[in-house]
Amino acid sequence: METQKPTLKKFIEEEAVTSAHESRTELTKAVISDLKQYERDITGQSKTFQEQIGDNIAKVNDLNERVKVKLNELGEAVRQVQVDMDEAHMKGVGGRNGLISNAMWILGLAFGIGVLYFFYANFDKALTIDNLILMTIMGLISVTMLFVATVI
Repeated sequence: METQKPTLKKFIEEEAVTSAHESRTELTKAVISDLKQYERDITGQSKTFQEQIGDNIAKVNDLNERVKVKLNELGEAVRQVQVDMDEAHMKGVGGRNGLISNAMWILGLAFGIGVLYFFYANFDKALTIDNLILMTIMGLISVTMLFVATVI
């Protein structure tokens, strides 16, 4: 056994080296295979993520376009309101409307007081058809003028 010890030692070393080399080769192949699978998984996830980002960007662009359209429509509406307001506030129009409204109030009240006067003056006497018609017409004029004065 002592004489074969160097041969056995050499044989064991060769077997160990061969076994280590085979293990290293198998391990390298397994690691490379796992890395390729991991790369495929990452690439697939990356593509899915890129597609989702692309969809989100398209949705944001669509929303941006719709907001621009609505803002333009609102801008037109605001401009129209400004034009209408400028026309309503033309010099003298507001003052003239105020004067007309005040005159209508005064005339409406005057006709109302006239109706009350005719009613009180003729309360003791018998009301004639003429007085009744006159009071009705004056009352309608009074109500109409007061209504128009509140609208102006």
